[in-house]
Amino acid sequence: MKKVLLLVVALTMATVSVKAQEEDYDLRHEVSISYGALSCSQILDAFRAAYDMWAGAQLDGRTSIVGPISAEYYYHIEDWFAVGGIVAFGRTSQDIFYYDEVGGGKIGKDYNTYYTVMPSVKFNWFRREHFGLYSKVAAGVTIRNMKAVSLDPRWQTYNETLTHFNFQATAIGAEFGGVNFRGFVELGMGEQGVALAGLRWRF
Repeated sequence: MKKVLLLVVALTMATVSVKAQEEDYDLRHEVSISYGALSCSQILDAFRAAYDMWAGAQLDGRTSIVGPISAEYYYHIEDWFAVGGIVAFGRTSQDIFYYDEVGGGKIGKDYNTYYTVMPSVKFNWFRREHFGLYSKVAAGVTIRNMKAVSLDPRWQTYNETLTHFNFQATAIGAEFGGVNFRGFVELGMGEQGVALAGLRWRF
């Protein structure tokens, strides 16, 4: 009789646990917003600035950086798998100086603005009521506008827009909070940054 009672209790607990997970994953829609650092575009800007310095232009060190700011949507097909997309925005700007043997000074301002759209898949490989771990992969395109406003006739003002491939690969993401609202942090590589943090709503 004791064994039967223990078996009934165990089955009841298992049923409650499965039901809780099913209720959790009835929340199939997910939206989030985040802010990151060291995106692909920001790293590319750093290499470009290094080239400009090699060519004779020098930055004054007061670089302004916005983003990457990202918004995401996912639809959870299974409890462990979701599909969706990412949109991201970022911008860098800096004053440019030029020096030669007779002196120099500020010659203009450089702006780089980038908009990115990427389809994405997400793998939830550990999820509990108040904590979860996941990974994700995304690939898409970036529309990049490069603009330089010249204050010196020796340097030409230009405005160019390019489109190129971009990606995001999150090796590990950790989320924490309630069933519907959670904060999260991620580590990886791509247009959302090497590291990012944000808020997520699931419904």
